Amino acid sequence: MRWLNGLLVMAVLACSGTLWAAGGVLPGGGTEGDPYLIEDLADFDAFADSVNAPVYWASGVYTRLACDPNLAGRTYTTAVIAPDTSTSGNFQGTPFEGIFDGDGYVISNLTIDTAGAGNDYLGLFGSIEGSSAEVKDLGQVLPAQHPHPPLRAGLPRRRPPPPWPALLIGSDSVGRAE
Repeated sequence: MRWLNGLLVMAVLACSGTLWAAGGVLPGGGTEGDPYLIEDLADFDAFADSVNAPVYWASGVYTRLACDPNLAGRTYTTAVIAPDTSTSGNFQGTPFEGIFDGDGYVISNLTIDTAGAGNDYLGLFGSIEGSSAEVKDLGQVLPAQHPHPPLRAGLPRRRPPPPWPALLIGSDSVGRAE
């Protein structure tokens, strides 16, 4: 009977993501010496989910990429991380205020198509704010064939027809992107 209880505890831990860190629950403590790690696409999705913004996007929180997320086959309608939640023209949403270290890894094939919704602040990061906010050492590869030039921060709202491959930052940011 003891072994059955032990097996049950292991199953609960495995399902909750605490036994194996990869797959959506980011390992690490969010500090400079022990940053949160993005080890696979599920981790990337968990990091990018605005529900987790208070944990992963907050000022002073460190996150490091530990894989090459390939976003092929996905089309986003807003920025992936820290998206704008309104079409009013001013950023309304939760900005990224932490430190994101790409560690030389590459995020590839990011495509954004607003489907005519008029969304603003488009890019991998919609808004990066705060004097300590930083995105560094991150590579980005656009889809192999794209019909239009990439969106860049500060462009007028008139854009060519979608879909658009997206670059790193969708707004003029206070933080740094290297």
